[in-house]
Amino acid sequence: MRGRGLAAQLVRGLQAFAEEHHLAGLSCTVRAAEAGNIALYERLGMEIVQRGERACLTGAVIPVVHMRSR
Repeated sequence: MRGRGLAAQLVRGLQAFAEEHHLAGLSCTVRAAEAGNIALYERLGMEIVQRGERACLTGAVIPVVHMRSR
């Protein structure tokens, strides 16, 4: 289903819901290696606000970025 705009539609729907309910906005954590996902969220008005690491269930530690609506 990649490339059909479904992720963008979903995020836009969440953004609309947040606005309608007077919420502060959206935030998410993304693997730092997923440049395409980060670019998608940036196109949709989000920005990187913090970098860090997250431990997986396997115990592996991966670099992540925390993103938030502008």
